[in-house]
Amino acid sequence: MLIFCSGCNVYYSETASIDEAVQSSKKAKVTTIDGTNTYKKLERMEGNLYGVRKKNSNMAKSFSSPEYIENVDEKYINILLQEEQIREIHLKNHTLSTVLTVTAISAAVLGLTSAIFMVTAADAMTSWD
Repeated sequence: MLIFCSGCNVYYSETASIDEAVQSSKKAKVTTIDGTNTYKKLERMEGNLYGVRKKNSNMAKSFSSPEYIENVDEKYINILLQEEQIREIHLKNHTLSTVLTVTAISAAVLGLTSAIFMVTAADAMTSWD
């Protein structure tokens, strides 16, 4: 049940421009020529584009080139993105993500409650003998 509590991330199917993604400060799924990664948000600093990630994320740990990483604070880092390598950006749909998370949690609770009820009812029926 704790798995459901981590939440669902749903992204808009329409692509966003780099400027829209930076201005929105929303979680972004960025597809580059090297693959797809998600970022807490995109930021522009001193003319460079950065994706913000947690320091302990697998992606952050996989970077061996320190010139692509800048510490934000004790929890987050900025990863330098090459704008010319970005193919598309999709922003997180917070409304649909919340609805799906609540639905998943509700379904899990309902399923668990039903299972407990069925076991209790079966136990009660066997004790009538």
